[in-house]
Amino acid sequence: MNPDKPLIYVAGPISAPTVAEVELNVKKATDIGVQIFRMGALPVVPHLNHYLDLRAHELKTPVDYESYMALDFRILEIADALFFIAPSPGADRERAFALQRRIPVFEVIAQVPAWIAERKENP
Repeated sequence: MNPDKPLIYVAGPISAPTVAEVELNVKKATDIGVQIFRMGALPVVPHLNHYLDLRAHELKTPVDYESYMALDFRILEIADALFFIAPSPGADRERAFALQRRIPVFEVIAQVPAWIAERKENP
């Protein structure tokens, strides 16, 4: 465990009208996760649950939306920050949850390195 590396939750749209658009949303979130790793933080990318959801449907054991949200909120309870990609019903709820708990919310990736550096200087 490395307490020097903050945990940053990535929030943004997953659902979309087409499979290709869903995949694009997942790719966008994972790309941000990779950037967060490169900055020295630990990303949580709940969009990857898309693949868990696909497999659950293949096994005919789907997981309901609110169960995924409960998982997201549980992870957010321990997150140090949230990166907000764009509005969606779920991402808006996650952002509101973070703000209620005074968890920093970023919407511009360029803001993250300075925040990480500040945390290192002022633990």
